[in-house]
Amino acid sequence: MSPPSRRHPHLFVHDDPIVRSPSTLASVEDCVSERVAVRTLIVAGDVTPAVKLGAALAAQGHDVAFAGVPSEVDEIRRAVERHVSNDATVAVDAIGLARKVPDELAAVSARWTRVDMILVVSRLDARVAGLLDQSGPELQRALDEGSWPLVGAIHATQRVFTAGPRHAVAISRDDLQRFDADAAYRSVAAGVLETFVRYMATHLRPQGVLVNALRLPAQGNTAPDSNAVADVLVAIGTGLLDAMSGQVVTVDGGLGLRRGIGVTEVR
Repeated sequence: MSPPSRRHPHLFVHDDPIVRSPSTLASVEDCVSERVAVRTLIVAGDVTPAVKLGAALAAQGHDVAFAGVPSEVDEIRRAVERHVSNDATVAVDAIGLARKVPDELAAVSARWTRVDMILVVSRLDARVAGLLDQSGPELQRALDEGSWPLVGAIHATQRVFTAGPRHAVAISRDDLQRFDADAAYRSVAAGVLETFVRYMATHLRPQGVLVNALRLPAQGNTAPDSNAVADVLVAIGTGLLDAMSGQVVTVDGGLGLRRGIGVTEVR
């Protein structure tokens, strides 16, 4: 393990190209004491929340790179700096940019020998209708060819690096208003995400890739902030939630419970 950076003393980078599974760590405290920087690639289908999430993860010690962000590196750095508190230390030097997803990851591979975690931040509702129109063979072909962003990012990582990531997480921001108004859509959208994640988890587990999804309301005063989402991802990165591979984790500040029991607002 390399010594801490003078500029960013909270970051320690494990130099061994052989990825040590974080699941051997007994607790979050053990992970923190070991100072293993989790190298996280964020594929941004929804740019603003992806940048905010990257800032929150960098503040917690993740080594972060972006793909699919149509901006220059300096613009991303400024956006990251705007979305963290003044007392947070962000490893801005660790934030990179790959201009195209999934074919061009040279900007990432030039700095990293591995990717530990892939995050794809997107809107599920933009994909449900098209997915339901596909036949079984068409859907299978779309998954095999990487038409879904999470699949494409995993395939690209496996091509550029010698191995895929340890964790892959699809982060879906739902249309809260449509969910409240359309129960049928809510059921279908939830089923699509759950089925997709379970399928990918079963398909990729033999390759050592653990797949999960986080489901977030896209708007509303109970929508989780970036730090709350980052907390869940940090726990996943430590290996503490490896037994939950294939599951969808809802991060909604209790919104689902309140809606289910008929409470519309809690002051």
